[in-house]
Amino acid sequence: MKKTFQEKWLLQQKKAEATSCFLVGAIEEHSTLSEFSEYNHVVWFVEEEKLPSESTLYQNVYPMTLETVDKSNVDEIIQMLSDENMVHTPDIFCTEHILENYSVSYEYIIQRIQIFLENKKRGVNTHMFHGFISQRKVISNIPNFIKNKFSDNFENSIEGVPAAIIGAGPSLDVSIRLLEKYHKKMLIFCTDSAVKSLSKANIDPDAIITVDVTKLPENYLEENRAVKSLFLSLKSPQEWVDKSESNTHFLSGSNLADSFLELNGISATKCKIVGNCGVTALNISMFLGCSPIILFGMDHAVDDSGKRWTGDLAEREARMSSHIHDTTVEGNYTSNIKCGVSHELEVFKQVASRTSPNQEIWNINDRGAKVDNAKLIHPDNFTFDFENLSKDKNLFLKSDSSDQKAIKKIMGILSKCLKKNKSIIKKLKSNKKIEDEELCLHLANLFKDKNIFKICGNFSLKISPLIIKWDELPASLKHTLRLETKEIIEDIQTLHTSLLETSK
Repeated sequence: MKKTFQEKWLLQQKKAEATSCFLVGAIEEHSTLSEFSEYNHVVWFVEEEKLPSESTLYQNVYPMTLETVDKSNVDEIIQMLSDENMVHTPDIFCTEHILENYSVSYEYIIQRIQIFLENKKRGVNTHMFHGFISQRKVISNIPNFIKNKFSDNFENSIEGVPAAIIGAGPSLDVSIRLLEKYHKKMLIFCTDSAVKSLSKANIDPDAIITVDVTKLPENYLEENRAVKSLFLSLKSPQEWVDKSESNTHFLSGSNLADSFLELNGISATKCKIVGNCGVTALNISMFLGCSPIILFGMDHAVDDSGKRWTGDLAEREARMSSHIHDTTVEGNYTSNIKCGVSHELEVFKQVASRTSPNQEIWNINDRGAKVDNAKLIHPDNFTFDFENLSKDKNLFLKSDSSDQKAIKKIMGILSKCLKKNKSIIKKLKSNKKIEDEELCLHLANLFKDKNIFKICGNFSLKISPLIIKWDELPASLKHTLRLETKEIIEDIQTLHTSLLETSK
């Protein structure tokens, strides 16, 4: 158990499981450094004049003086410490001194730490809580990905066509009236969370973007309603595929399974999934050459009433509000605004900054976070004097991306993996009891196979850190991991059969 620190902290975020920490600001008592001895690494941001000579006595403390650290390498330092532990984020300690001489520098550093840790927590939660579920989606979607891969030939295929991106930010309650008036003049790219709002306004989106394993169509679509066009990831629920009339497009993402496919002949799509479905929608519309790209409900922020989403998601909002740590970012109409998705906002800004010279982004918003490279327009001042889109300007994009040679190569790899690990697979799938140490060894050997590790990437990243601390796990969790691994193996075997059908 970590010691109780005597220093007065302006901010203190600590967990029993953390193995590293950030210390930000000068300290009153230099002996306080000794209280950090239980951490593997302590990165200390401090002004040079307040750096005590005693800091060299502690080998786990790495001072980073404000005079020598610039913005270009702050992110690199934070990323390195965040990656030190596969599962747990570093602790944070900020002293009251950060409010004094170098408050602007300290504010920037703390903001960057919060953004990186927010992203780390999201990634860890994704693997630990959704690693098994998402992995099953990934494996079952591989044949769909191969058959319905978004073609690189679609780049700039609808250049100059106006497109709206619809998010579920609270401002959509106000700007939806503009969509009701102008939606026939623009293509509608709708994020899954905003589908209900459009449905209530009798607006049928041209495309729905859904890239999250937890987003089932039954929670967003009316029963028996088909979808004009879908953009999906490998981990998107297959139920969405059944909702598409004919236009289903899979985009490459950052899963290990995506890289496995690319390494074995199924080339990655040029247009990729970036961040959440809202960022991905922006990336798609930019790739297609759309302009202007008009943002509705893309707030990335909490409004004055505390709302995070449009009214359709009030129940979700109430459930989630206590679990989100807000950072502060620049607002559209205020200097500071609360943001629970600061990493997503940053990624959105990065994508928006890459527009071509003949593309524009308009942000129709009466609140929300500022998006650089986007022209801010208040809903009361928005008019759209364009003609209605003609029938030939649509998203009915067709491509046949099946590569029989690559499919046979992947089948061959799967056959070798299953054959090579036949003995382990047989034992894991049997109903016979396996001794604790033997089970750990079987799981470790199975996921040591580089191809199985990659094709099972989401689950591999869940189970690998658990294997490392196997002796600390409760028996119930060990049993669950065996059952989950058994189902994943069966999915791989089914995939081999499905690819055989695809190759005929």
